[in-house]
Amino acid sequence: MSGVEVEAAPRIPALGRAIEAVGLWVDRLVSTAAVILLLVETVLLFAGVVFRYVLHKPLVWTDELNAILFLWLGILGAVMAVRRWRHMRMSTFVVRLGTRAQSIIADLGIALIAAVLCLLLP
Repeated sequence: MSGVEVEAAPRIPALGRAIEAVGLWVDRLVSTAAVILLLVETVLLFAGVVFRYVLHKPLVWTDELNAILFLWLGILGAVMAVRRWRHMRMSTFVVRLGTRAQSIIADLGIALIAAVLCLLLP
């Protein structure tokens, strides 16, 4: 023994980096999907207005499709907001608590979101 101790490389940071990489990939995917949905919705709304008021032959399906796309856009926006910690929250009382209590409340909020998601799944 030379007296020099060599510590094993921790595996948690590598796992954390992998999880973060997957999270960034999902974030890019969701952001790209939201942009595409917004563009498609804009084109469909414009086409619906042109067909209805200029050509006097309304496309009935554009209204329903726009409603569905708008719902999906809201869901993707919620995913982006939660990922970036920009979602709406009531922080009046939480900011007065200690950092440990704030962390516990944040974890409970994420657990509540997961529970609602489980209820929404078929």
